[in-house]
Amino acid sequence: MRKKYLLIIMALLLIVGTPVTAMAADDVKMPYYSYTYDETCEEAVAVPAPYAEEKSVTGESLGIGAFNGISDVFYDETGQRLYLTDSGNNRIVILKMDYSVERILDSFQNGGQEDGFLNPSAVYVKNGLLYVSDTDHHRIVAFDAESLDLEKIIDQPEIKLLGEYTFLPKSFAIDLAGRIYVIAQNINEGIVQLDENGNFERFVGAPKVQLSFSDRIWRAIMTEAQKEGLDKAVPTEYNAICLDGDGFLYLTTQDSTIPPISKLNCQGNDVLNENTTHSPNGDNAYYENKGISKVSSFVDVAVRSDGIYAALDSSKGRIFVYDQEGVLLYCFGANGSQKGTFMSASAIEIFGENILVTDRQSGTLTVFTETAFGNTVDQAVTLMLGGKYTESGESWNEVLRQCPNYDYAYLSLARTRIQEKDYNTALNMLKGTSGFAYYTKAFEGMRKNVISDHFVLFFLGVFVVVLLCFAAKRVWKKYRITERLNQYQIVRELKFSNHTMFHPLDGFWDLKREKRGSVKAANILTILFIILYGLRAQWSGYIFSQALPENIDVIFEVVSMVLPLGLWIVSNWCFTSLMDGEGTMKDIYVATAYALKPYIITAIPMLILSHCLSGNEAFIYNTFDGIIMIWMLGLVFFGMMITNNYSLTKGVVVALLTIVGICLMLFLMLLCISIVQDLSSFAADIYQEMIYRTY
Repeated sequence: MRKKYLLIIMALLLIVGTPVTAMAADDVKMPYYSYTYDETCEEAVAVPAPYAEEKSVTGESLGIGAFNGISDVFYDETGQRLYLTDSGNNRIVILKMDYSVERILDSFQNGGQEDGFLNPSAVYVKNGLLYVSDTDHHRIVAFDAESLDLEKIIDQPEIKLLGEYTFLPKSFAIDLAGRIYVIAQNINEGIVQLDENGNFERFVGAPKVQLSFSDRIWRAIMTEAQKEGLDKAVPTEYNAICLDGDGFLYLTTQDSTIPPISKLNCQGNDVLNENTTHSPNGDNAYYENKGISKVSSFVDVAVRSDGIYAALDSSKGRIFVYDQEGVLLYCFGANGSQKGTFMSASAIEIFGENILVTDRQSGTLTVFTETAFGNTVDQAVTLMLGGKYTESGESWNEVLRQCPNYDYAYLSLARTRIQEKDYNTALNMLKGTSGFAYYTKAFEGMRKNVISDHFVLFFLGVFVVVLLCFAAKRVWKKYRITERLNQYQIVRELKFSNHTMFHPLDGFWDLKREKRGSVKAANILTILFIILYGLRAQWSGYIFSQALPENIDVIFEVVSMVLPLGLWIVSNWCFTSLMDGEGTMKDIYVATAYALKPYIITAIPMLILSHCLSGNEAFIYNTFDGIIMIWMLGLVFFGMMITNNYSLTKGVVVALLTIVGICLMLFLMLLCISIVQDLSSFAADIYQEMIYRTY
């Protein structure tokens, strides 16, 4: 009997437990991928879902009939309401905070007559007024936000620059002073700025379109009429606008000639994409499961009070969330028909800890709420922005516990170490991340500490080095080391490279005609060049190498430099043999090796300099490096010219032909490699076929 009861209890537990388990699985499973990008901003890195779908609101669920093309959603923090622009039904749906209907605005009294909307596209609430862009009626209509009584109508403004035009307001924003910033269809001069009465003031943030080389050529041969027609054909650049609490305008665009997201100041300058190593471009190298890559197409943007903003990508149905500097925090969402996915995402809004997204095609408002991971990231960012770096460090460590590959957490922890003046720890944490600006700041702090802590020791070391140099000079002179070394021919040949370095015309002439050099000396110089180039490639300062030493392929770096020099020698010999050149391949090799001397004598100082300069001083290092490379290449050219006894004009012609020859040789090498790979693959296929037929 007891056994029977035990079986019944076990069966009940299985029946009750099964749906609980399924529910837990459903809570964890998301119908989309969540990810960010690694330190290179090229590889997508999976992260836990920062947001989960809480509910989907439809017209049917509200009992007001199906939505028909929701084009905008707006959250009024003051009035605690949500506004939906139901364009196809020509109405504005006003929701309470619990997503129930408060009112519907689809008609109003205008001068004693009933009036309505025609394809409204956006809504905005400011200073107690509800503004609606009544697009196909070519106007913006303002109502009292509480009573919904008509306050004013802003008709098509007079803009002398445009002449005759049609006012089609698509999206707009309003500042505290009542100025209206309008994105209007078929107007590509920028954002239309109107005063509170609707009078035109100016264009703001006219995009600077970058013409390609081919476009410049076509414009050079076009007539004025053709140029005018081309200018009129330029599409509207911006498609959505949002205003933050500090008066900055956030804009999105689908035009590939300008940044996809911009942040304009009061002067109309884009401060988001200036002097930054990050660009909020959406997906750079993310591929779908089938290997299909699509460029992100942003249609809307929403900004939080702390400056973090979310951009909506309609092409993939994804939401990209960025910090104030344009660093991607995370991305989530997808296209589809499941809950939490979109068929045609149209607008985005941030509502407390929730993100609201409208779907034009399915007629839904999807509410996303933060998950534990998203809440931890949000808490860490909020603490960091509030200057509470120590407290934010605890939250970032929790983020790393949930997602060890979250690069932004390492970056933020390093920022806290910089604030705490723990520069060495910050430097170690920033290596391999995208925080180059913070690495520079930490490096400058560390350098300042080292100099202040070892100031006396530093100058004492300099004094000792100077004394040793004087002592070495006296010993060198006393024992006549120079005279003894000059007895060896190889030493004299190596020293002659100093003469060719500063007097290339006389030097390279004597190098060949007076036999002042040799293949043995050239071999030594070439070996020194390879060793020093490898040392610089491997051990240059992180600010200039941008890579950890263990991640650098020294052999590849050396080959990428030595191979062009070898091809230069071979190609130059081929052409000089056909163009009355006096130099043999040996002569060309010796001259080229001697031309490497500037790099050889400056490699160690440049290596040391790379560990002393910060990113803000990189121009000093790059200038010296550029001078050295120009110096060396100039010596290679003059060495070829003097060795073959060419004039300057003929030398330039032969140098250009040599470069063409190098390109041809590289092409033949790649062709041979491709043929060998194809033959190997063909042989492998035959072998596999024979194996299959045999067995």
